[in-house]
Amino acid sequence: MKYFLLFLGVLAIITLISSCVNTDDTDYVAVNEQEISDYLENNNIDATATGSGLYYRITKPGNQIQYPTATSNVSVYYRGYTLSGSTFDSRQAPQAPITFNLQGVIQGWTEGIQLVSKGGEIQLFIPSHLGYGSNPPTSAIPANGVLIFDVELVDF
Repeated sequence: MKYFLLFLGVLAIITLISSCVNTDDTDYVAVNEQEISDYLENNNIDATATGSGLYYRITKPGNQIQYPTATSNVSVYYRGYTLSGSTFDSRQAPQAPITFNLQGVIQGWTEGIQLVSKGGEIQLFIPSHLGYGSNPPTSAIPANGVLIFDVELVDF
């Protein structure tokens, strides 16, 4: 009886551990690529893809002289939302723009904000591997979800 109870205990522990292991083999790079492509097509948006998988479009060119670098402190207005249109974060006028260093944000921002010049506006379509991946900071952002940001680069 003692060995049987020990066996059940070990079996329970193995079951518990195996249920905690992530067995999701989904290729989210490919899934997000398709989701972005479908969104762009369905909304008649002409965007440019980078080698990393980021898509963007310049909606207002700015001064086309001054561009931030990956280590710049930037001041921006922005709206972040999902493919369904649900806003998860924003900073808009009349509030003061928010300032932060591009080294302290998601990869999609670090790469994308360097593509727009001072005073310009850009729309970023960020796949999850350049965003929050499977660990978003809030439940308003789906795990492995595509993020869209409308950003105005006020200054840097």
